Amino acid sequence: EVFKKNIKNYISDIIFNSPLNKLPGLISLTIPSIDNSKLIIGLNRKGIAISSGSACSSGTISPSHVLKAIGLSNNYNLKTLRISFGIGNSEKDTLELVEAISSIVNS
Repeated sequence: EVFKKNIKNYISDIIFNSPLNKLPGLISLTIPSIDNSKLIIGLNRKGIAISSGSACSSGTISPSHVLKAIGLSNNYNLKTLRISFGIGNSEKDTLELVEAISSIVNS
């Protein structure tokens, strides 16, 4: 995947939580070195919408029970993002997301 391959070049502590047999276009990732609310706000300012946690915990600020079930600690659980790519997203969009995330994390 373009996103995974490229983001690893900029963020060394990134953890991908998505299983091998997953829905295409969905990525769950944890970046231990940054609070996900900082990422979500920073990306929102750039016109990019992503979510935190799991879909089952949308709209809550509590740790996701789904992420807890796959073994994530509460600390990592609250630093997890959910990214959805769709048919309308291009490789350019993906690389712009990589750049946006890495610039926020590394600032």
